[in-house]
Amino acid sequence: MRGHRRASSNIARDDEPSRAGQVVGSILVVDDCEGNRALLADLLGRQGYSITTAPNGAFAWGLLRQSSMSYGLVITDFMMPRMNGIELLEKIRVAYPWIKVVLVTGLEKAIASKAQRLGAFAVFPKPCGFDQLHETIKRALLPSPSAEGGNADGTAEDDRDQGEFDCFQ
Repeated sequence: MRGHRRASSNIARDDEPSRAGQVVGSILVVDDCEGNRALLADLLGRQGYSITTAPNGAFAWGLLRQSSMSYGLVITDFMMPRMNGIELLEKIRVAYPWIKVVLVTGLEKAIASKAQRLGAFAVFPKPCGFDQLHETIKRALLPSPSAEGGNADGTAEDDRDQGEFDCFQ
């Protein structure tokens, strides 16, 4: 099983120190919509992250199980065929509890509440602004055990003006 890698000239390796305030790390982006995966992978690649993409939760789970790469973060959509984001989150929390998971959903708050109870680092509504998502990603990849997640539900509309994208629809 091969992951879909996004190449970028400024992708940082996990063993490199952060540059100019950038947090470096490996991120797995999971979404059944190819456009959403490509957009987020491109935006994050420009920030210096090493990105792998997967078209659904089952494929992502296979990558996690077979990869020698250590992911620091998984960003996943909720609604996908074969294995949804909640099912993927449950498997990750059991087998790889050190990997942080950010769930993005356009569904009701019950899904967000369940994701948080299961240990999601953060839950974002659709659409979400890239700036706020990126701040959460930086917190998730900090080596400090004191880095805490958060729920992005309460984002004011004007907080999402800059860098808003309809990713994960």
